[in-house]
Order: sequence, then structure tokens, then C-alpha cells
Amino acid sequence: MNNYVYVQGLPNDITESELRDFFVRCGVIRLDPASGKEQIRIYTDDAGVPKGDARIGYMMLESVDLAIEMLNDTELRPGCRITV
Repeated sequence: MNNYVYVQGLPNDITESELRDFFVRCGVIRLDPASGKEQIRIYTDDAGVPKGDARIGYMMLESVDLAIEMLNDTELRPGCRITV
């Protein structure tokens, strides 16, 4: 079961907190059992600079469908349209 959404089109200064605030509208973000942190991964290059994509894990599979339906092709910030 895949409880993750993949997001593209993110700004280079995106933070986990900003992603959490945006994506929590669709459901509870899954916690990593080992670290206890929310499963939000911003992909970075070798220098640690965000590449513009991320993965967010949800507790419920229904949240994935809702996030795709509600948040795909919407503005994360003014002028920053994302793909979910």
C-alpha cells in the first residue's frame, strides 16, 4: 500500500514545516517509527540544495487520493504552482 504523494514544482527555499502546513489539510502525516518525525522528505542535490520535489507520507490511503484531487495544480505560494 502506497501512502505517499510525490510533489514537483517546489521553490528552492521550501521547508518541511511549510509542506506540512500545506499538506495536512488532506490528512494526518505519517510518523517514522524509528525517528518519530513526520515523513516529509525534500529531495536535495549533492550540495544539500532542494531540487524542487518532495515526498509526503500519509497515515491513511484515502488522504493520498484527496491530496491529489485537492492540491494538484494549485499554488503553494503566489506564483508557485505545484504538481502532486
